[in-house]
Amino acid sequence: MRLTHKISTAVFVLGLFAFQSCKQENGGTRLAEGDVIDSTLAYATATKNGIETKSVVFEKVQYRTDADSKDFLLKKVIETKQDSLTSTFHIAATDIAANKAVWQKSFQATSANVENNLLVALTEGEGEDLYTYHNLSTGEELLSFSYGDLRVKIPSSQISRYIGFLTAANIPEAPANLIGELTYATQENRKQTVQIFQQDTSSALREALRFTPDMGFETAVEKFSETEDGRTLLLLGVDKATLPKSITDFSIQLIYYIADGNRTIISIPVINDELSLGTSSLDKRLFSLKLK
Repeated sequence: MRLTHKISTAVFVLGLFAFQSCKQENGGTRLAEGDVIDSTLAYATATKNGIETKSVVFEKVQYRTDADSKDFLLKKVIETKQDSLTSTFHIAATDIAANKAVWQKSFQATSANVENNLLVALTEGEGEDLYTYHNLSTGEELLSFSYGDLRVKIPSSQISRYIGFLTAANIPEAPANLIGELTYATQENRKQTVQIFQQDTSSALREALRFTPDMGFETAVEKFSETEDGRTLLLLGVDKATLPKSITDFSIQLIYYIADGNRTIISIPVINDELSLGTSSLDKRLFSLKLK
């Protein structure tokens, strides 16, 4: 096994990490003793038969809230099978200011990167891709979803809500009539998960419900505004002093296209930052909802 870049030791220097010794091989970037890199701190790979089988990435990232921000060092050890696009990720986070390890976890995915204050794992699939969001500060899993998510944002703040739908095919030991699960989460924790069941068990309808539905928002609040793609709702003009209860007065819509191009909509209101199943709108001949 040939090591492309060999990293031997890391030390803490002036709030960043400097590598005492990094050996350059095969034209890689050479890091001299005392070098400090502010973004991707170091990268090493091992190859076998010309195929990358293991890599180690050190990366400095920042987790931001409205009240504070923290710098973390992520160490990602990535093990890849030669015949698979799916890798095993072993990720450990160190609080740089405290110089203390705070969390570690392992999972399988195609890729794992830090985006928008989250650790995002992507697993590519034949039908729909699968995404999982993790809290960057704690490593906690926030939500998993297939295809794409919805977001609620308060402008000029770090406050966001994430909504994702996970199809039954991606849920271990799912009940036979489960269509999927809708999760409502913040960047700190998972708030609620709603299970959606099929009442009409005809095979034709089941096929139509197999994939992630179209998703969107509905609101009567004139100040609220959707982005052009319809996947992010901006809560303009909300009173930040009353948060999180001012995250309210809009609905999440799941849109299914069934026989002959007809569509049916499940509409779940958000009231005071909670999914309100009691005031949901749906065709009860086709669907039922249950809080998990």
